[in-house]
Amino acid sequence: MLKLGLFLIGARSFAASAHYALMGGVLLIACGFLGVIVPDDQGVRIGLAILGLGLATRACVYVGGLVLHSGLTVATLILSLLFLLVSLVWMAAPVIGARPAAVALAVAFTIDGLSRLPLIALVRFERWRDGVLLASGELLLAWVLASEWLIPAYKSLALLSGISLSVSGHSLLRLALLMHNGGPFGSLHDFLTGDLRSWHREIPKGRRPECEKQSASLAVRLYIWTPKFAVAGSTSWPLVDRYLMTFGEGGKPSAGHAALGIDSDLYLSHWPVSEISAGIRDLPHVFYSGRNKDMPGLFPPSYAFECEDWIPADQCIEFRTRNADAVRAYWNAYRQNTAYNITDRNCSIVVANALELAMEGHLRTRHPWLRLARLLVHPALWQASYLRSRAHHMCWTPGLVLDYANLLKQVVEPSGRAASSLSVVRTR
Repeated sequence: MLKLGLFLIGARSFAASAHYALMGGVLLIACGFLGVIVPDDQGVRIGLAILGLGLATRACVYVGGLVLHSGLTVATLILSLLFLLVSLVWMAAPVIGARPAAVALAVAFTIDGLSRLPLIALVRFERWRDGVLLASGELLLAWVLASEWLIPAYKSLALLSGISLSVSGHSLLRLALLMHNGGPFGSLHDFLTGDLRSWHREIPKGRRPECEKQSASLAVRLYIWTPKFAVAGSTSWPLVDRYLMTFGEGGKPSAGHAALGIDSDLYLSHWPVSEISAGIRDLPHVFYSGRNKDMPGLFPPSYAFECEDWIPADQCIEFRTRNADAVRAYWNAYRQNTAYNITDRNCSIVVANALELAMEGHLRTRHPWLRLARLLVHPALWQASYLRSRAHHMCWTPGLVLDYANLLKQVVEPSGRAASSLSVVRTR
């Protein structure tokens, strides 16, 4: 979440204050070590009360923001209330003790860890063992917190707080290093992306094109064909038909589609040459991401071509960007390989990468640290970071890209409208 906020503000904003990132990173890491070695539980409890107050305030802002943005669904309401409950229990640690706070946090880690494992098992991406290790680490940490195995509750909470501060400090140190090496035109996309997946190998490394500072603001249009809309007579499979695929008449599957256009000369879309045939029981086989699942792909030249060849999109989101050159460089590199893989080289992965490149530095400002502080309490940024982490343990799909883009829209253009449903007529 911190990384995404830094990325949206961009390297140019932080270039003049890279030394603050360096000092902040060192300070956070030092505080993290201090939290680990603090000797008595009373100081820890006071610290937990202060931290819990901040978390509870942020949780209230999160829930309120969801309501105001009409983004409150059953799932997000449950997650928000859990977050609020954990925060309140943590804040009450000086009165009720560290034990209830540790148990509440253990429950949160258990839910998060268990929700990641099925996604990893479904996709089995190239470094799936690392993903399992990370999820297992969450479950182990939950066990340590709940059972007080080897470490007392107050000490385990101090350890967790120290680790959290150290990770944030490491992010700021990486930012300072990037600023030192790349200057105001250094790209932060490597800083944002994780190492579990290899989706970003086509993205040019290092500096962004300097000509972007003279470029005009161009319209970015994200087109989404949702799975349920893409096939007639689709059956309802909660969550599956939103984020994976749905099945229509005769068992015809559809995972939907995503494409992105900038101005009139740049259109990003990737599609398999042959349709994928599968049933609901074949999902583990279809979503396996091994290289033996690569198939020939094609690049439709325009949205008009896709409308004529198939059907118009049912959702559209529009942004503004000055980073068209960076997106064009990425697309030129990506098209050197036509291979399509449903979980490693698909239409949604192309669009997610391109959208992030287009949004890098969109919130640049003369006061980046103040803007970052405001972003850290923005509910949509928390949700977007959560969706992004889930995509890296599964894959980007049209449903995930749609939700992610809507959340980014709330962050970078708060007065703008979210995805608009297009009035379309099915042609087949």
